[in-house]
Amino acid sequence: MKSYLFGFVSIFLCSCNDNCNTSEGNIDCHNNEINKPIFSLNTNEIFIEEPLRTLARAVEEENLVSLVNYVKEGGNINLRGRHGLTLLYWSLKNKKKKSFQKLLELGADPNLILGMDNSVIYWSAGLNDPFYLDMVLKYRGDPNLIDPRQLETPLFRAATPDGKGNINSLISSGAKLNFRNKFGETALLTAASLNQYDVVYTLITAGADYAIHDRWNNGLDYFLKTSESMDKSSELYKWRNKVIKLIESKRQKKQDLFHEKNQQIDSK
Repeated sequence: MKSYLFGFVSIFLCSCNDNCNTSEGNIDCHNNEINKPIFSLNTNEIFIEEPLRTLARAVEEENLVSLVNYVKEGGNINLRGRHGLTLLYWSLKNKKKKSFQKLLELGADPNLILGMDNSVIYWSAGLNDPFYLDMVLKYRGDPNLIDPRQLETPLFRAATPDGKGNINSLISSGAKLNFRNKFGETALLTAASLNQYDVVYTLITAGADYAIHDRWNNGLDYFLKTSESMDKSSELYKWRNKVIKLIESKRQKKQDLFHEKNQQIDSK
């Protein structure tokens, strides 16, 4: 079972030797002297050319007028800096809500794959503040966009402790509940592996298939078994028990329906 890194800082742990500048939103990378983790790069190191550098500072200062004027003059709001990073990403990284919303209103694309093979919608789904994902979904965000590295959708990020406040928004936006990543896991199995049984319960009641197994043949029953040692006074353990009762109820209904159909056949 693969392990997960939690928290927004996991966005920035990729480091490389690429200098990614763009025109018209296309990534153009070449070698450069900077070899630092992405999270430690400052404005000047990511946005090395104009008008991106000035726009990035406008994002930081929440100078919305400058952003609006740039677009009115025909500017491309999806231009990229180093590592394929966009102004929308920069507003997310710096938690600038006003800039974030305005960029989306101006046409910033939350579905663009960034240089670290992720997207703004993917990372928004993993944040404990639902504002960002709600805005992304309002402005063209794709709830089923696939992360090319893990082959996961935003629902997997939302199935983590930090992101679980975003689960219902993704479900109501049409997220595919039974999508399987490269490990054969679903978001439900991801949540179960992290003992997030409130998320598991929500996904099952929304229609997720609780009988799916990953490529190691581990299913929900396996994680319920391995989580027996949880703190029995915790809220998540109580949700674990609710999940068990829910599954038992669903299985019983299936059995009753099966017997009912057999009785109907026998009576003919």
